[in-house]
Amino acid sequence: MNQHAVSSTFIYPYNFKLYSTIIFLMLITEGAYAVPPLVTGDVPTAEKNHEETIYFFLPLLRNLRYTIRQRYFLKYTGETMINQVIQIDWLLMLGLNTICYRIYLFMQLLAKVSAREILGDLISESIPGFYWNFKLLNKNPLKFTGVNMRPLKNFFTMILFLTSLSHYEYAYSEVETDNLDIFEKLQNTIIRVSEDIKPTVVHIEATLRSQQKRIKSIGSGIISDENGYILTNQHVVFQAEKIAITIPNLKKTFNAEIIGSDTLTDIALLKIDTNTMLKFPKFGDPDKTKVGEWVIAVGNPFGLDGTVSFGIISAKGRNLQIGLINEFMQTDAMIDPGSSGGPLVNLKGEVIGINSMVQGRGIGFTIPINIALDIKNRFLEEGMIERGWLGITMQPLNRDLATYLKIGEQNGIIVNSVMDDSPASKAGIKPGDIIFRYNNQPIEAETDRDLKNFQRLIGKTEIDKGVKIEIIRNGEKRELYANIKKQPKTESKEIESKFGFNILEITNDIYISNRLETKSGVFVTFVEAGSEASEANLFPGDVIVWIEGKNINTVDDFLKGIEGLKGRESFLIKIMRGRDLRFTLFKTGRRNGGVD
Repeated sequence: MNQHAVSSTFIYPYNFKLYSTIIFLMLITEGAYAVPPLVTGDVPTAEKNHEETIYFFLPLLRNLRYTIRQRYFLKYTGETMINQVIQIDWLLMLGLNTICYRIYLFMQLLAKVSAREILGDLISESIPGFYWNFKLLNKNPLKFTGVNMRPLKNFFTMILFLTSLSHYEYAYSEVETDNLDIFEKLQNTIIRVSEDIKPTVVHIEATLRSQQKRIKSIGSGIISDENGYILTNQHVVFQAEKIAITIPNLKKTFNAEIIGSDTLTDIALLKIDTNTMLKFPKFGDPDKTKVGEWVIAVGNPFGLDGTVSFGIISAKGRNLQIGLINEFMQTDAMIDPGSSGGPLVNLKGEVIGINSMVQGRGIGFTIPINIALDIKNRFLEEGMIERGWLGITMQPLNRDLATYLKIGEQNGIIVNSVMDDSPASKAGIKPGDIIFRYNNQPIEAETDRDLKNFQRLIGKTEIDKGVKIEIIRNGEKRELYANIKKQPKTESKEIESKFGFNILEITNDIYISNRLETKSGVFVTFVEAGSEASEANLFPGDVIVWIEGKNINTVDDFLKGIEGLKGRESFLIKIMRGRDLRFTLFKTGRRNGGVD
């Protein structure tokens, strides 16, 4: 029997035991690899998190591998034993990889704990575990005729010992978790960011008159630059007669001026005059924020200054069913009454939004800071906010309507009404038309919230620019062209008269929402009980169109008409109630002998 035959006789009966031994050694060394097919290859591919460490030791591994192969295997076997050699070869590489990785973990461990702790745990835990693993290894039937297995067993003994030591890494990782190291780092970050941002968050107290009473509302704001410009919500300061600003760490209250406010974004820009350079925060890019990102909300809920809450970005791009065109960020950081106008901050200390409103506990909505900064710049550079205007009311085209109208999968919006003398009217758009493309951009609106996307598209269109509007009318597609105009005034200041009623200028929003029959005149918003207006049977919702022979088209006409009543004990006005016109007589003789 030749050498090859003798080797085959002694080795092949142990094939099953050999393979089971390989799996056994993989388990006790915590190898992270699967048993490979019988191929000749280089180093087995490491896990991603081990890869850098393994390939750092690659030259050492290859040299050791070559030495062990030449000394212990190839000189005793032959070409016919190549399959067994490949398996043992791969096992060697696994063991060498494991040694290098365990050394790496043990070096990391030495940087974390003291020698006394290592020695104590070594005696109590690792040495007993090593002993039992070594005992199992000696019982395992891995034998080769003519091969000295002691060096190989010593080799795996080293693996077992380093494996035992490596348990420290996991044990002390658990200790770190128990000690909340990660959470302490997060906590320290929150504390640092909070301390940095709080001096830039101001307390706002607005005094306004409503229904013959003066009331105060509170809110928050963020200092936007060193010159005293403050960003807050429009609804915080809407129709305020006086605005008082309190800055943290400054024992003084400042009167603020409204530079501008924008109803459609709920952003207002205030200005205070100080003799000091104010601290202001860094501003981040909300477009780069991701859902799930940790954030901090700072404000003055219920007047409690400097309140900090912590949460995440719950969603982005929210369209709300209110008169706003923003795409809101949603957060579960607590936003309560008084927090409106305060900042939403990421863990880098960057302001990414202005908190605006809530819809229940843990459901808050924030205006992206890039929108607020754009509004600020436009107020400072242009003095006003101009947006494109088409002049229609609309509703979404859902699938049920599309099916009924027999237009298949077509997307778009349905025109409900067209305002007189509007760009839409001049372009020939009619109620019932379906707009499916605007300036070559497709329009999709399945819900009322989706309509905001089309509103933003129109608002961003350059004033006096001609745009192509593609519609479907009676099943046929048509192309129309509109010249986009500046959006009419969307808000007006409520004015209190001397006769127990308040009025507003009639804007497009008031005209549409109250279904008025005319845009001329002034809109009555409030009538005080027991006043001259109440005695004259004036009601909220009436439109005053005439005072003592003078037509009233605007608020200025109304103020001039009231001014001309001085010295009179009574006067006649004409109102429109629904579609009816009627006269009503005001008697003012009880008020100091007539109109002041």
